[in-house]
Amino acid sequence: MRNIIITSGTYGHYENGRLRPKDASSGAFAVSEAEAERLVSLELARYADTPVATPEAMSAVDEQGVRPAEDNDTAEGEYEDEDKPLYDESSSVSELRAIAKEHGLTFRVGMSKADMITALNEFFADAPTLEAEDPLDGI
Repeated sequence: MRNIIITSGTYGHYENGRLRPKDASSGAFAVSEAEAERLVSLELARYADTPVATPEAMSAVDEQGVRPAEDNDTAEGEYEDEDKPLYDESSSVSELRAIAKEHGLTFRVGMSKADMITALNEFFADAPTLEAEDPLDGI
C-alpha cells in the first residue's frame, strides 16, 4: 500500500465497501502500489509523505494533506474527540446502525436516515466527558 494525494480531478476510492470520492481536499489515503504509480504517472496524484488521513482529519487539509492546527471547526457529525465516530448524510443506513450499535443505541424499524443522524447527534451531544480521575458513581 502507498499513500497518495489527489492533485487533479476526482478519484473513486472504495472504503469499507462504499465508493467515496477523493479530490485535492481529501488528504492522503492508501491505494495499492500499482494504482499509486498509475495515478502519479497520469499526473492525477502525488505520493504523500504524510500518514493516511483519518476521517476526523479529513474535514480540512492543506495541499500536503495536513490539517492545520488552528482549524478547530468541525462539521455536523464530525468530532475532534477520537472516541466519537465520523458520520454525515453520505453515510449509509447500515453504517449509522453500526455506529449506534457500537455505542449501545438502537433505532426503531422504519426510522429515516435524517432521524438516525439527529438521534446520533443528540446522543453524542449529551454524552458525558470523563477524565481518568473522575468517579464513575452517579452515572
